[in-house]
Amino acid sequence: MPSPLTSEQPRPTAAAGTPETGKPPDDGRDHFFDNAKYLAIVLVAVGHAWEPLPSGRLVEAAYTLIYTFHMPVFILIAGYFSRGFELRPDRVWKLITSLLVPYLIFELLYTAFHRLTRDPELPLSLLEPYWLLWFLPALFFWRLSTPIWQAV
Repeated sequence: MPSPLTSEQPRPTAAAGTPETGKPPDDGRDHFFDNAKYLAIVLVAVGHAWEPLPSGRLVEAAYTLIYTFHMPVFILIAGYFSRGFELRPDRVWKLITSLLVPYLIFELLYTAFHRLTRDPELPLSLLEPYWLLWFLPALFFWRLSTPIWQAV
C-alpha cells in the first residue's frame, strides 16, 4: 500500500482558466496594465478626497506623495500604449473621435455649468482646458507626435 506522502498524484499547476505559458490571456488584455491604471485611478480619487482635509504634516506628506507619481504613471502607461501609433487616416480619425470629440463636448458642458453656477463671464477657451480635462488634448498631441519620437 503506497504512503499518502509518496502517492503519484498530479501536482496542481495553475488556477482554472489561467494560461500556463506566462503570456497574456487571449482576450488581449494585459492585467498588469489594468491593475496599474486601477491603482492610479484610486490614488487620484484618494488625493482628491484628501484635498479638503485640514492641513497637517501627515496629510500634506501623503498628498504630496500621491501627486508626485500618479500622473507620471498615467503618462507612462499612455506612452506605452501609444508606441505603435501610425499616422494613417483611420488611426487619426479614431484618435479624433476618442479624444478630441469628448474633450470638446465636456469642455462645453463644464464651461456652461461653471457659467450657470459660479461665473457667468467665464470665457470658453479651447486652448485652456477646464482643470480636469487637460489630459485629453495632451494625450491627443502626444499620440500625434509618436512617429517623431519613434524616429528619434
